[in-house]
Amino acid sequence: MGRVGSALDSAAAESFNSLIKVEYIRRHQFATRTEARLKIATWISGFYNPRRRHSAAAGLPPVEFETDYREMEQALGLGDYEGRTYRGFHHHVTLVSAAHLFCLEQRLNPKEQDTP
Repeated sequence: MGRVGSALDSAAAESFNSLIKVEYIRRHQFATRTEARLKIATWISGFYNPRRRHSAAAGLPPVEFETDYREMEQALGLGDYEGRTYRGFHHHVTLVSAAHLFCLEQRLNPKEQDTP
């Protein structure tokens, strides 16, 4: 993620590990490691990804956030970024992020349209 020595390198992984321990592992008892692996994987694929709301994704579940992102990206014609250079990718990410925030704002705070 970051450079060597960066404090943010493992922040996302550590946050997820903490969350899964608090929300699932400490609330259940497992007879074997195999059972634990199976139930944790089922929890991740059955609840955490499709239904649990995430603050980093504007309060949406990851699956819904990704679907909205893909639809917005296609609707705005931002499916391809210009080139494989850092500058091209940075430009693409900036445009897509701005467009996503605009669409999210419109969805969360719809303004009443004036009717004549």
